[in-house]
Amino acid sequence: FDFTIDWSQHALSVSEASPRDIAPAIRRHYDEHDAVALAELQRRNRSLWEERLTEQGFIRPFSEMVDEVARCASA
Repeated sequence: FDFTIDWSQHALSVSEASPRDIAPAIRRHYDEHDAVALAELQRRNRSLWEERLTEQGFIRPFSEMVDEVARCASA
């Protein structure tokens, strides 16, 4: 379900082609966000973890998708 998550809203991405950019990218990320914004990011990431990345969080949307496909197939 990677296509259902906008990772740019949850993680800092650095191209594997430019590993030397990792430290400056992390510094910029923290410089561009205040404590409130970073706390909100942590809350959103916790929610993402609970709703999508735990075993239960993965199975629920998967079973909903299977049910939807079955409904479409029987229509």
